[in-house]
Amino acid sequence: MNFIRQINPANTPSHISRLGELAVWRERILQSTLLLIALGSTVIYYIAVQRAIQFQDRLSIYIYTGALVVALAMPFLRKLAFNLRTLVILLVLYGLGVQNLVVYGVTRNAVAYILAIVFLAGLLWGVRAGVFAILLNFATVVGMAYGMNYGGMSQPLRETLLNSMSFSNWVNVAIHFSLVGGFILISIYTILNGLQSSLLQQRTLTMQLNAARLNLEKNVEERTAALQRRLNQIRTAAEIARAVNTFLDPETLLQQSVDLIQKEFDLYYAGIFLIDERGEFAVLKAGTGDAGRQMIAAGHKLAVGSNSMIGWATARKEPRIALDTGAEAVRFNNPYLPLTRSEMALPIISRGVCLGALTIQSTQPEAFDQDDIRILMGIADSLATALENARLFQETQQNLEEIRALNRAYLMQSWEDTIAIYGKMEYSYQNPAAAQDSKESNLIHIPLTIRDQAIGNLTLDVGSKSLTTEEMEFIDGVINQTAIALENARLIQETQRRALEEQRLSEMTAEFSRANTVDQILKAALLEIGHLPNVAEVSVHLIPPAEDRMEEVIE
Repeated sequence: MNFIRQINPANTPSHISRLGELAVWRERILQSTLLLIALGSTVIYYIAVQRAIQFQDRLSIYIYTGALVVALAMPFLRKLAFNLRTLVILLVLYGLGVQNLVVYGVTRNAVAYILAIVFLAGLLWGVRAGVFAILLNFATVVGMAYGMNYGGMSQPLRETLLNSMSFSNWVNVAIHFSLVGGFILISIYTILNGLQSSLLQQRTLTMQLNAARLNLEKNVEERTAALQRRLNQIRTAAEIARAVNTFLDPETLLQQSVDLIQKEFDLYYAGIFLIDERGEFAVLKAGTGDAGRQMIAAGHKLAVGSNSMIGWATARKEPRIALDTGAEAVRFNNPYLPLTRSEMALPIISRGVCLGALTIQSTQPEAFDQDDIRILMGIADSLATALENARLFQETQQNLEEIRALNRAYLMQSWEDTIAIYGKMEYSYQNPAAAQDSKESNLIHIPLTIRDQAIGNLTLDVGSKSLTTEEMEFIDGVINQTAIALENARLIQETQRRALEEQRLSEMTAEFSRANTVDQILKAALLEIGHLPNVAEVSVHLIPPAEDRMEEVIE
């Protein structure tokens, strides 16, 4: 496989590939020519040697043998320079052409060798090399004719040439060789120009396609990065919105919100202002980093409608963005944040009411765009909802606490009234089966509670023993059921007492309707009131007329 790969014309060496496509094509033509010569050289060698033996021409045998060795070796010497291999093959062809002209005259072999020199020189080295090859061939043929006529050659060589052609024929042959070579060069020149033009167009088109592909890849990467950034921002906004809605304490909610926003959006600073009760100032309630803590400690606030981003946004209930803080006319120059280059102020609005504003700041100029405003406005809306939920939760918790306090007061008063009516209620039980040990006493006190209000106390004396977890759970269950039963019994008694009072009021009303005098009405009223268990004595005094009282005062 390595052998075939080495001589394969399509397998161009790397040092040739770097020279351009035309050099690659010439390398392939040269290698293909060398392979063709190597394949045909054996047959040509056999025929030529047979002819040389026939004429007893040893010099031709040596020349053809050397040419065969070179022809067979050249396809495998691809590491040699292109120009060196071309020169070798051209010299071999030139030697064979001269040898055939000298020995055999103008034959088909000589014509083939001479024209092959012109063709290969023009194709592999260019038109100039082809012109030089034509001139060299012309000079060689004319030189042979000159030597033949003017005695410049030896007698045996002159006799050989004279047997072939006369001087005028040699000159005629040289002219024809030159004309045919010229036609060959013109054809090669046309083909090479067309090939170069096609290769140039192909190279230009390839470069344009590569540039378009790179530009498209760059655009796709930029668009993908932008989409990925937007997706991350949207996902982050959703996570922040979900996170802030889990906090019900306003202070925790605000601080956690700015921390999340700064972290997820990689910001220089984030802060939240809330408008005070009078609606005059936006007060900083949460901020990130040391700057935020220092400003909160200093009571940092900005007037609503003032010449600041926060004042502008809270007054108009609209977001404001400053891509270059140095050129922004409406902005508060904050000494705590000297590195700010871009800033946004987003109002926090709930049910049409501006609760405050969210400030977003970056150290990069032009760090925000309209998409950032939309995403962060969504976070601001989530903050508004979370703040409203936290406020409602606090109000609900406050109302529940008030209800619990009223319920505890009601239960306390109700049981105090019950004890006042029925006296102190206390019950004890001593287990006869339990071992009595007067030396040790281990008292356990467990309150009886109804809706977080203690109505009694359970005391257990377990002596030297201790209760297990199961026993304590059982006791807790009994106490809870007992407390519920006691409360139900109290409610029943209270209901019955109120029913009895209603009945007595109804009876008293009926008796009042039957009474005809003041004495009868007063007696009936005092009698009913005196039946109350806590009333020992009752009396009634009617106020005298205003004139009698005035007289008593004067006297």
